Amino acid sequence: MALAYGALRVLVGIAPNGLPRINEIGIDLPVLLFTLTLALVVSLLIGLVPVVRYAGQGLNATLREGGRSQSQGRERHRTRKALVVVQVALALVLLICSGLMILTFVALMHVSLGFVDPAAVQTFRFVIPNAQIPDTQREKVVRMEQDILDKLAAIPGVSSVSFSSAIPMDGNSSNDLVFAQDRVYKEGELPPIRRFVNISPGFFATMGTRLVAGRDLTWTDTYDKRPVAIISENFAREYWHDAGNALGKRIRVGNTDDWREIIGVVEDVHYDGVDQAAPTAVYWLMMMNNFEGQKDSRAKKRCCSDG
Repeated sequence: MALAYGALRVLVGIAPNGLPRINEIGIDLPVLLFTLTLALVVSLLIGLVPVVRYAGQGLNATLREGGRSQSQGRERHRTRKALVVVQVALALVLLICSGLMILTFVALMHVSLGFVDPAAVQTFRFVIPNAQIPDTQREKVVRMEQDILDKLAAIPGVSSVSFSSAIPMDGNSSNDLVFAQDRVYKEGELPPIRRFVNISPGFFATMGTRLVAGRDLTWTDTYDKRPVAIISENFAREYWHDAGNALGKRIRVGNTDDWREIIGVVEDVHYDGVDQAAPTAVYWLMMMNNFEGQKDSRAKKRCCSDG
């Protein structure tokens, strides 16, 4: 136990800063008690094997057997061989499991999360009630949010600020179908569902998400409601085999929506944890016309992050 405790401290100490929930790694007391109880029960059962086996035989017969041959009987020898085989098999299983655990730990250390230095990112959530903003003044909401970002960016020590409808590993997700203009769909065929994230300009810089190809969104794109979008790299590889080939292609959600040009491709982000595959994602503007069947839409939920 002392060796296990010391080894855990070393492993946690050398783990990368970006590994999520690193502070939760430790020796679990319920698991430890279960293991100890299981070890005691198994030891007791194994110890009872010779007792049960030879309890019906007389002591004198056992002594005579030992005296005649000065060796164990055939039955005892067979039982011991079986126990040795079981012990070696269990030790081999334990060795394999330990090796797999180490390989898993090493693999997790080298997973590209799609964002950097989460310990330096501060997040909070705010909502502007729809009743405070008339439908004819939806742009006013985004300008209010931009004013909030500007004030946060002016705080000493803040290097970048942005807001979005979701951040990695926050448990929130929005998903819908995405059609590509250069794809032919059979009657009744539907495209795969993609992860949707509404973002402000500068979101990728704030999160440390690398831009693979193309350009980022701008405030001009937002206020002019330009029909543009950014997709994840795995989405680009799935449809166009390369991030560069995805630039200029057009996608949309519904049949009545505007086609939106892909202007950028960013690296994959593990939104659901490092043990889950990074979802294929589409990053939309905060304000858009003709989106998901609505003539004028705006993301209702905002999450602001500053680092």
